[in-house]
Amino acid sequence: MDVELTGLTLTAGLWELFTTWFRGDLDVDRDHLIDYTVALMLSTIELAAPLHHRLH
Repeated sequence: MDVELTGLTLTAGLWELFTTWFRGDLDVDRDHLIDYTVALMLSTIELAAPLHHRLH
C-alpha cells in the first residue's frame, strides 16, 4: 500500500510541476527540469525502505 501512496504522491506532484512548466509559469529550463525530476525520483527510491520501516 505504501508504494501506491508514494506513486500517487509523485504522480500528482509531477503532474502539477509539468503543467506549470508547460504553461510557462515556471522559469526553469528543460534540462534542469529533467535533472530535478530524475533526482527526485531517485531520492524517493532511496527513501522507500526507511519510510516503510518507520511506518511499520
